[in-house]
Amino acid sequence: VRATIKGRLEADDLASKALLLYAMRNFRDAVEFAHNLLKKGLKESDVVKLVTSRVLNNSHYAHSALVRAKLYSNKPYLKLKKPQLFSVGKSGEKGNRNVRFLSTDSILIKVPHANGRHEFVEFKVRFGKKYLPIVKELIEPAFAFSTGVSTDGERYHLYVQVPMDVYRKHMPIQPKKYKGKYLA
Repeated sequence: VRATIKGRLEADDLASKALLLYAMRNFRDAVEFAHNLLKKGLKESDVVKLVTSRVLNNSHYAHSALVRAKLYSNKPYLKLKKPQLFSVGKSGEKGNRNVRFLSTDSILIKVPHANGRHEFVEFKVRFGKKYLPIVKELIEPAFAFSTGVSTDGERYHLYVQVPMDVYRKHMPIQPKKYKGKYLA
């Protein structure tokens, strides 16, 4: 079980936004391609290899595309409308290979290229004040975390999934206080 923290990405220049949108569109196509290959009955390892060689050129994004495609396994055909980008953190690794936090307000996102020379693009990220202690732990993480980027037209949103014990450590659950006399 994981908790999700939502933040907002802000780019300094148009080129950074364009690179991110390019990666998001490629990832969306990779999810559709992986879904199609799964429906044909290919093994998961073969699906990751084919998605890596034909669409994304990054095996970690290809594995993440496979994980996303499995969510739609009950659909006979998949056509996603919005671009998306997800990177699943693996349990054997600390952190995430495709996303790195530089500080509580700065992040690097890996953009894969066809020639194999991937580049990290820096973005500003804004979280609510109550989430900043959790984000501080993501700068030098001792655990795996997953990330997702989505867009609603003009704005880009970052979703970070952290283990529940890390979330509870910084966000204690407060019992609700009732003002009324009667409880049903």
